[in-house]
This record gives sequence, C-alpha cells and structure tokens, in this order.
Amino acid sequence: GAEALRRGDLAELGSLMIASHASSRDLFEVSIPALDRLADASMASGAVGARLLGGGFGGAVLTLCVGDPTPVIDELGRRLPSLPPHAILEVGAADGACVHAGEAARSFD
Repeated sequence: GAEALRRGDLAELGSLMIASHASSRDLFEVSIPALDRLADASMASGAVGARLLGGGFGGAVLTLCVGDPTPVIDELGRRLPSLPPHAILEVGAADGACVHAGEAARSFD
C-alpha cells in the first residue's frame, strides 16, 4: 500500500484497502455487520477504497476518495440515512511526524 501511495496509484491503493477489509472480515473475523455495510456503501457511493480500522469487533471505516469527497459523502448519507452527520469526518493525507533535515534530533522517550 505504501508503494502505491508513493506512486500516486490510488486505484491500486483502493484495491488493497478492499482486500484488507475482506481479509479482516473473512479470515480473521474481526469485522461487524455495521462496518461491512459502511464499507460496502462507501464503495457503492463512489469511493475507490474502504476498510475497517481499529482493533476489530467495532471501530471505524476509512474511505478513500479521489478529488472532492463531497459527492461520496452526500451519496453515503442517502444510502445510510440512519448514519448521524457527525459520524463522517473528512481528513486529508499529510507527511506525519518527522524530524526535518537540519533540525536537532529529539528524543521522544
């Protein structure tokens, strides 16, 4: 997945997310029906990938959208009307925590 992301291949990353969700659901049996419905509805709403997050037996679904996520979010709301609006959080990708070259190294102990 990381290599697909580095290449900007969001279609491959989405496929890997879908496979990961299926593996968690089918092989490890750590998904729940509500997460499966949310992942399926995300894909049917136009997302390119969706998978569960968390420790299993509940948690959240990460949905990968290309471009403006508003149409996917709106369609997801239509498909799952019982889903409260505050249950959807729009986030973006970032570099994450790092120490940039030229900065003093820090200990995080």
